[in-house]
Amino acid sequence: MPNKRKSQFMHAAMRFEERTDIHFTREVHKEFVRKIRSGKNAVFVEHQSNRVSVWNVTHEAIEYRVVYDKLRGSIVTVLQAVDSKPSPPSP
Repeated sequence: MPNKRKSQFMHAAMRFEERTDIHFTREVHKEFVRKIRSGKNAVFVEHQSNRVSVWNVTHEAIEYRVVYDKLRGSIVTVLQAVDSKPSPPSP
């Protein structure tokens, strides 16, 4: 049975690929974590708990909203790409 960190990685990979059509590799995961830890190309959004926080992380010129687990040092999920322009109202 996979541990929590592996489960989080598998979930994040599934969601990232589902929402972006880009393959979420270990290298991409490490890059996201490195950006969050350094604060470069990552903007803090909110805390969800003592260990979980939400960040906007820029990857290949696209900003993604991600949930980060500080205790395990891993991405929990990728919520969506952050759109700089509001979407037009639907008719």
